[in-house]
Amino acid sequence: RNLADLINDLLLLSQAESSAATSEVVDLSQVARTVLEDLALLADGRRIDLGIELADLPVWTSGNRTLIAALLFNLVDNAVRYTQEGGHVTVQVSADYGWAMLTVTDNGPGIPPEAYTRVFERFTRLDGTQTQG
Repeated sequence: RNLADLINDLLLLSQAESSAATSEVVDLSQVARTVLEDLALLADGRRIDLGIELADLPVWTSGNRTLIAALLFNLVDNAVRYTQEGGHVTVQVSADYGWAMLTVTDNGPGIPPEAYTRVFERFTRLDGTQTQG
């Protein structure tokens, strides 16, 4: 990662924490397609099967498109980086009982149960990880 990437990440974090984050109607399927296109080369380079499963109809939600895309990019980027070469990462977009659902699954090492409460702490990185992500 370069300095520009870090600055952009800090700007996104600042925007997410402020009232400047505007809300709009967002098609999660379109966001997912765009993010996976952006990460296709990284996945190919690691021989990761990067897949997508979309609902038959658009899945709409309310939020900030840029922040939703950044969230999904982060999740998929980490999944690709931590999944062993030759593994798979799948993004699923669906709707269930009026709820928009966005799921990222992989066959990587997973998160130990004792670390579940720490994964949402800002700037947290699990001990013993060898890969940057």
